Amino acid sequence: MGLAALPDNYRRDKAWYRSCLGHALAGAGEPEQALTVSLASVPDADVVGRPHAWNELHTTAAVLLRNGTREGRHLADALKSHD
Repeated sequence: MGLAALPDNYRRDKAWYRSCLGHALAGAGEPEQALTVSLASVPDADVVGRPHAWNELHTTAAVLLRNGTREGRHLADALKSHD
């Protein structure tokens, strides 16, 4: 269930929920999981007009970078490639 149960046409909701989950995982010290979830939300966040999920993804990248993880640079690069 959970996110996987949402229909494909709920892109905005999927992007928002995944970006929030990525942020929570980054804050909990789980950089690998945070990156995986965050990268999964980038395409949807890019397509749906971005604002909330996109900001949350940037915040997640900042948390990961502050924690000194390579995942932070990877996420920041992925976001930059969609700007």
